Amino acid sequence: MTVLSHLRATLRDINSDSLHGLTFDARLLDQETSKLRGWLGDRGTAKPPQDAIVAALHAFHHDQYLRNRRQALLVCFGCIEPVLISSSRLIEDGERFPKLLKAVDAYIPTPRAYRPCYRGLLNAYFGYDPETARSAGKQNWEGLRAYLRERAANTIAPGLLPSWVEALQANTDLLGDDPGSAYGKILLAGHSDEFDHAREALDIHENSWLIWRLVLGQVEAAAHEDDTNFQRHLSSLLDLLAKHPLAVNDGLAKLLSRYRLLKAPVVHAALRDFAVARWGNPWLSLNRAKWSLVTNEAREM
Repeated sequence: MTVLSHLRATLRDINSDSLHGLTFDARLLDQETSKLRGWLGDRGTAKPPQDAIVAALHAFHHDQYLRNRRQALLVCFGCIEPVLISSSRLIEDGERFPKLLKAVDAYIPTPRAYRPCYRGLLNAYFGYDPETARSAGKQNWEGLRAYLRERAANTIAPGLLPSWVEALQANTDLLGDDPGSAYGKILLAGHSDEFDHAREALDIHENSWLIWRLVLGQVEAAAHEDDTNFQRHLSSLLDLLAKHPLAVNDGLAKLLSRYRLLKAPVVHAALRDFAVARWGNPWLSLNRAKWSLVTNEAREM
């Protein structure tokens, strides 16, 4: 053994002995990492001031181009705000909204400039309900969904990633055509930790269309279970529908239709009472429209 090799071996042994018996609290490291994300990664992802958003939106509506990076950020965060002419939203403009997406692409080569714009558009995707859209809103929302899905990888850059970027990369099904079905079975089984983490990181509000779509996803997942497991989930699903009015009609129709297919159906008092409370007496003509969501066989049941 050479003198140099001997010296290296001696130093290695000394380092090993000096660390022997020491323990480390990983939680402290996690806390410091979280702080670093706040300073370096997640900074700038909060919604900007409303007055600045309104001014930027009006300027883009008039000029139809982005003057700088700051305006791009503001318009992306504000594109679903009803502050333009006749309380319209930029996302409902069939001409200008596609121009916004095209203009934002100019920042793709610089991820740290592009990410905040993408973040604003992501907020718009979760915050705008396509089912209540007017004019070109639904078509533009669908275009936005495709845009976000195709460019999700452009939010990745060397260095520490913002927590929302990591959550997005792990949950790209949220940008798919049917996120409710993608997550329904997982949530029905009670495994909500991963989604809860993603929801917090992506700041998905309780009023988002995604939440009631996930409720319907769980109903759909239960409907595909065998009779025993379907009935086991029924009470909890009724409680879930009661908390999410936007999902009631579609969800109740699925539950009644599936219950009708049971091999040995018996009266389920909770399902019966829930249906009558929401849709009224099935034999009165004034309730015919709601009960038309199910077959005559389900109604007669």
